[in-house]
Amino acid sequence: MVEELTRRAKTVISAGGGLPANPANLTSLKTHALVVCLWASPEKILERVRSQTHRPLLNGPDPMAEIRRLLSERDPYYRQADVLVNTELRPLREVAGQVIHQFRLAQVR
Repeated sequence: MVEELTRRAKTVISAGGGLPANPANLTSLKTHALVVCLWASPEKILERVRSQTHRPLLNGPDPMAEIRRLLSERDPYYRQADVLVNTELRPLREVAGQVIHQFRLAQVR
């Protein structure tokens, strides 16, 4: 799917957290796109997803432990993003504005 998306222009790919943790996917994304990682603490992530039922990895007895495990496992890949945006205390509109700003900066380069 990632390879198919490389042939599209002006497309935003909202990847799940595990997609960029695959080295081949991350390499492909970084070759063809601006990779932005939206970051938040485990506590904030749990607060945001607590009521969502479509997250099978978090349906276990200790979702906080699972979030911490996943972040720890995926952190080396997330840190390779072109841009890291802390979403912890920012409203959605501000996060979107920051992503758009970073995209515009990347186009200039």
